[in-house]
Amino acid sequence: AAAAAAASSRRDYTLGTLFVGTFLFAFFFIWMLLLAIFMCCGPKKVGFLAGFRMKEPYGKKNFKTPGIVRTVFVFSCLVVIAGVALSTFVWGFNDLKTASDQGLDITQNFLEIAQQGRDIVTFSILNAANSIALRDTVVDELRAEVFCAADPDTSGQPISEGRNTLVQDLYALDDFSIDELRTLRISGFGKMASSGEDWEYYFNIFGVQQWQLLTYFVLFAAISLFFMIGTFFAAAGKPLKALACWNTWFLLPMFLILVTLAWSIVSFYGIGAVMNSDFCSGGEAPGSPDVTISKIIEAPGSP
Repeated sequence: AAAAAAASSRRDYTLGTLFVGTFLFAFFFIWMLLLAIFMCCGPKKVGFLAGFRMKEPYGKKNFKTPGIVRTVFVFSCLVVIAGVALSTFVWGFNDLKTASDQGLDITQNFLEIAQQGRDIVTFSILNAANSIALRDTVVDELRAEVFCAADPDTSGQPISEGRNTLVQDLYALDDFSIDELRTLRISGFGKMASSGEDWEYYFNIFGVQQWQLLTYFVLFAAISLFFMIGTFFAAAGKPLKALACWNTWFLLPMFLILVTLAWSIVSFYGIGAVMNSDFCSGGEAPGSPDVTISKIIEAPGSP
């Protein structure tokens, strides 16, 4: 019953953690689905929502819909630029980069500790080997017929017993745990170093880099600026066909790809944020995982 309850709790927590990311991605998916439906319906049914060029109805004066739509579109482009700037340099992806850099620093410190541990164990192994050699030398001296050259009469019972006891105690030390030290160096600190090197590789490859943030900002800002320029020329009655073709067949698909990628990252980041907040929520003063770990250890049934 306890195992079933634990499995149910894990399942409930997993579903709750996935809810935020799933909700964000579902919102984006529904939004894209509506845009596709509007495009399929055409301008006759949904008007400007279909994304086609608006035509002024015959005989209607002061047709204001194009101006309103263009104003909203330009404002939306400005919002995109502002949002990308804030998420790149203030919060959001900038925080993600900070977390990535801190993770790399922790991994490098972990590697340094593993290397120091291996060096200490290696030094201990050398000391153990020297101790074995010294023990063998001392035992040979204790077993010699003439134990003390200055006093040849060393065959008395107390001295003999003391010599035998000392020899037994020295051999009880066996190999000075040299085999255990070698195991610790290979299976302990060796595996720590191997795991640390793997994590360092993953952080260097998949971690957030400064050039990635700048590329993200420049792409979104440049695409929005091109859209705004095309809108201004269209509003002035002098649309540029080359610019319109560039915006429609190159920048718009790229913009859709970037938005999809951004929403996917945000959804995944939302899951990580929920897990991180749960991990650091223990105790009266949230902000550190220390109390959470202590509570887990103190919980009934903990190993």
